[in-house]
Amino acid sequence: ILGHSDADEESQLLSFQDGVGRVLLNLQKLQHVHCSPNGVIYVLDAGGTRVQKVQGSRLMPVVDSKELPEEHKFDARYIFVSKQEVLYISDISDWENSRILRFAEGTSVPAVVADFQDSDGADLHGLFVTEDEMIFVCDTGNDRILMTDAGEQTSCSEFDVSEHGCPQD
Repeated sequence: ILGHSDADEESQLLSFQDGVGRVLLNLQKLQHVHCSPNGVIYVLDAGGTRVQKVQGSRLMPVVDSKELPEEHKFDARYIFVSKQEVLYISDISDWENSRILRFAEGTSVPAVVADFQDSDGADLHGLFVTEDEMIFVCDTGNDRILMTDAGEQTSCSEFDVSEHGCPQD
């Protein structure tokens, strides 16, 4: 599975198998694609304000930032989905308050599980969450990886990778 976007913001979700590629879906302003451990494909589109999951040749809405109360709106770069189909979003809608949001399956309002407000203007990109909810997120603005436990609002560790380049994913 591959997400492709061009300069005109036209996007496609492509599938490759046995050396043959095909277009699965056309999307609006694709930001990120993630496949859950259960094989469910999720897309972050509409410029990072909507998450949908692929079912056959259709998209099923999961969450749309525009439909949330103001304090829960997001502008995301990356998504991660756990084995339990819990959705995590790296929200950068407010550069002062970069955070990770969690949507448990069946809920429409997110919980803030990590807040990097005091992390020198974190620019969140690649995201990974372990089964015990340890969060790893790339901070491309500061060339480091931030690590925290979900729900731990006061503690964050960092791993400086500046001598190796900028972490992306």
